[in-house]
Amino acid sequence: MKANILLNTTDRKKSNFFPVIVNVSHKGKRMRKQIGISIPEDWDDVKKFPLPTHPEFDDLYVRIAEIKAKSITSKFTSINDVKIALAYLLKEGESKNKIDFIKFSRYQIKKLRQSNRNGSAFVYDKIIDDFEHFKPTCDFGEITLVLMERYKEYCKDKGSKNSSIKTYIAGIRRMYNLCCRLNGIPNERPFEGIGRDLYHNKRRGKNIYISKSTVKKLENLKLSSNSQQRAIDLMLLQFYLGGQYLKDIYYLKVNQIYNGRAFIKRLKLGDKAEEFDVKIFKKAQKIIDRYALKDNVYVFPWSKGDKEYHKFRQSHYYTLRRVFKENQIETLPKNAAVVTRTPRHTFATIGKFKGIDVDIIRELMGHERNDMDTVYKDKFPQKVKDKAHWEIIKT
Repeated sequence: MKANILLNTTDRKKSNFFPVIVNVSHKGKRMRKQIGISIPEDWDDVKKFPLPTHPEFDDLYVRIAEIKAKSITSKFTSINDVKIALAYLLKEGESKNKIDFIKFSRYQIKKLRQSNRNGSAFVYDKIIDDFEHFKPTCDFGEITLVLMERYKEYCKDKGSKNSSIKTYIAGIRRMYNLCCRLNGIPNERPFEGIGRDLYHNKRRGKNIYISKSTVKKLENLKLSSNSQQRAIDLMLLQFYLGGQYLKDIYYLKVNQIYNGRAFIKRLKLGDKAEEFDVKIFKKAQKIIDRYALKDNVYVFPWSKGDKEYHKFRQSHYYTLRRVFKENQIETLPKNAAVVTRTPRHTFATIGKFKGIDVDIIRELMGHERNDMDTVYKDKFPQKVKDKAHWEIIKT
């Protein structure tokens, strides 16, 4: 009976990390089990150990050392069944519950940042920070329904809103499910029914849009405040460029603009994003020219970075609300507060009202596609899409 440890770089599970495998073999029969994950930069491929830079170095190093020590004992080498031998090496069910859940979560957040999914990483950082404050050390096996009920009460006691508590618990649940999946651990479903008493009024952000006449009113609005004018300009630019997300406009680079078109990748999708392009019509170009600086990497000169963007977005959001309130600008369908996605929903809604093919609208907006859509993407000629684009934004 033989055993070895390896980082299986031929079996990619996610963007940049790979499974750490223990493999046993005997007389032509093999069996393997995943015991962790790593990226090549955190792995010593000669010694078959994690490097000190690995987020789970302490736990994974000790576990591999124990497996290697047991693999050279006479008890292990005398076993004739690979299944029994693997179970002997791993002590099934014992060590898995000792996985440091906080460290595991931090490692996943690191992976999100490496794949440029900074927005998701920012959210998960806040969630894990809060959970760690509640329970500074937490092994995987400690996550039970009882613990999560205690965490829910902890959140309530410190004044968190029900909607925030549900968001935090949902984030912890995703990390728990991922840990189960990557480590082959049975899911004990410790979140079953945890949010049933967390009632809250759901925002109808997806339905908030403005009419074409309101778009025209915004175009003709005269504002004395520079911050208010900037907020309206950005909202209109989102709409003019196909209802793009505020973040994609904020981080738009000069080299993404070529030959009168904007070539966009949705930042929220990270490395999975596919590039698409939209025409820059005159009224969009006018706004770009108003703020763009020469010899700058980004079209807009505002400070870049996660913290800077979130601060900017919050200020932008409240400024928009103030402009809409002071100028009695109505949103549809129920005059709810304007949100940063309103330009996106406005573009889609006006397009549908005009009877434009939904697939054309989706291509202009850079919407995610399923596999069938991907096969037939870009099936519409550029002229057809540009014509539909203008029909939506012209006033």
